[in-house]
Order: sequence, then structure tokens, then C-alpha cells
Amino acid sequence: MKIFLDLEYISSIPDSYKCDSDRIMQITGINTGNFAFRHALLNLVPNIEEFIPMNWGTLNKLLNQGSRPDKVIVSCANWLCASEEYEKSNGFRASVIEKIDCDVVSFGLGAQARTSQEKLELGKNTIRLANVLSSKCSFLSVRDEFTLNTLKEIGINNAVITGCPSNFINLDMNLGGTIIKKLEVLLDSNMNWPDTKCFFSEFSGGHSYSGKTLKRILTLIHLSQSFYMIQTPIMYPFYLGETGEIHNAYLSNMPDKLDKNLLKKLLKTRLVGFSSIEHWLDFSRTFDFASGMRIHGNMVPLQSGIPAIVIGHDSRTNGLSATMSIPVVSPEAFIEISYKNPGFLFDKMLEGYQSYDTRRAELLDIMLEFIKNNGLN
Repeated sequence: MKIFLDLEYISSIPDSYKCDSDRIMQITGINTGNFAFRHALLNLVPNIEEFIPMNWGTLNKLLNQGSRPDKVIVSCANWLCASEEYEKSNGFRASVIEKIDCDVVSFGLGAQARTSQEKLELGKNTIRLANVLSSKCSFLSVRDEFTLNTLKEIGINNAVITGCPSNFINLDMNLGGTIIKKLEVLLDSNMNWPDTKCFFSEFSGGHSYSGKTLKRILTLIHLSQSFYMIQTPIMYPFYLGETGEIHNAYLSNMPDKLDKNLLKKLLKTRLVGFSSIEHWLDFSRTFDFASGMRIHGNMVPLQSGIPAIVIGHDSRTNGLSATMSIPVVSPEAFIEISYKNPGFLFDKMLEGYQSYDTRRAELLDIMLEFIKNNGLN
């Protein structure tokens, strides 16, 4: 028995129209962006259909009943995080991995801090999880240099930087070249914000400029033809019509030209969410460009051939962007630049994507070598 240890589904939710927001969040691990990570493994591991998708609770139950898997693929997340919530869940994850007595292949382990300079003080359960994953894997795939260095601090030296697997949803190795051509067309158009159609991804807290960034994005959505992609539970009940109330984060960062009723109308017409990665990819290609504070909120449009620039607000977004040569801008700089013609963003993206194809080819070679060294096809 081969196990793909993650959640219930890899790429989409069957009969999602029957699911309320709580169920959608439960299935996707509290973030629909997780579909992008898991879906990419369908490309990278051709025989992944031999692996049974299974969540942690189900596998733990089977192991306690005496089942012994032949091989386990683990789809990791940003588990190396100094928070009580992660410390608790990492204790359970470690206890499950410790019971596995076969080879484990872990993809995309990440560390997360407010800034890339911040040294993480990991809890004992998180260190325990990192050590058991390292001991079960020939090599451990990690997302960026910050994660690699975090592991080295606790004595783990078999990690290799692969970036995020979602970087390989689209295997066109000239993807960056395609994006550059689109950026050149955008620059020639001399468009202003009212002419643009941007796919903004959901804001994220934790940065001193998070609220200001949200306020500016809402303003740009109001000024343009843009949409706002949600991934987390904050706005999903409103999006699905389960409540008429807007989360306080949006009310407290409401643009000056809007009142509560106008903000509700704006969000009702411009919010969008997806329970299928294929539908998300297809919708993304209808936009001029993408931006926002979520890696996968930018990566999905990028993989559909749309220029994207990440608003890097923590070590995770900055580290991943640097690793994969994806253009990134700080929240402060994004706000400043966005008051100008959008061409200033296009210029920054055009410069950033010059090295994207070369870097992605390097990462693909590393990823394929990692897959081979861990005994997968």
C-alpha cells in the first residue's frame, strides 16, 4: 500500500456546490491555495496514481491497527513556525511519521517568520517533526534558503532547496518568455488603472503594512476592472452568501471613498474563490496581470501564463519568490508604486522575469534528481 499523505483530495472537491464554507476549508486545509501545491505533484510524480490520498487522522488509525505502508509521500507546508498552533499540530504529525517503518518522501517543507532575517526559535514538537522527517527521507525537499538554514541550526543536513512544487504545474519551459511578451504588450498599451484587469490575491496579516496594503488593493479594485481571490475562511461565508457581514479587517481598512454598503457591493461583485485548481487556472488567464500577498494566489495565474508580482510580507513569500526568481515587491513599495501608472509595476515584472526560465530549469533538474534519489519514478 502506497500513501499520499495530505488531505482528502488532490486537485478539486467533488460536488463542491453542496459544501458550505466550513466544509470547503476543512477539505483544503484552511486554504484553497493548497490545491496548487498538491496538483503539481501529479506532473512531477508520474506514478502518483498508485498512491492512495489519505489524511493524517486516517493514516494514524490504520497504523494503530497494524497496517504497514510500502511508501509514503508527504505533501508538506510551512510547518517550521514558532506558534502554539503549529507546535500542537506538529506534535501529532511527528507521532504519525514515527510509526511509519518504510521510506518517506517529503515535498516542500517550509519555515515561516515575519521577516527573512528573523531567527526561528522552534518548539520541541516542531524540532521533533523536522528530525523524524529527515530520518525517514533520503533527502528532504525544502522551499527556500531560509528553511534550509533553519534546519541546519538544529543539525539537519540532508535538505535540498527545490522551491514550491506549484512552480511546475505548467511544464512549458518557455513560460517566462511567454510572460515577458505579454508584459511588453502591456507596457506598449500605456494603460491606466481604470483600464486594467488585475487578479489580486487575498491579503495576509502579520506585517505592519498589511492593513494599508489591503486598503490600497480595495481602492484599486474599485478603480479598475479587477477581481479579488480569496483562499482562507475570513471571507468565504460572505462569498457563499452564508452571512451578510464583512470581516472586521475589511471594515477597518475600508477605502476613503467607500462606505460600508458600497464596500459590500464591491466585494459581492469582485470576490471569487475556487474549489478546483483547473477552474482557477482557466479563470486566471483572462486577466492582464496578478498581484497580492499570497504565493499561490500569484503562482496560479503565473502558471496560466499571466504576469504576476508578489507582495512579499514575510520570510515565506520573500524566500520562495527569491528561490524561484518571481518578481517581488515590499508592501510599502507596492503602495507607493500603485499610486503611479501601472506601467511601473510592469517594468519591475519585466526585469524580474528575465531570469525566471533559467532558474526554473535549474530547479526542475534539482527536483527530478530529488525524486530519483528518493526512489520515485
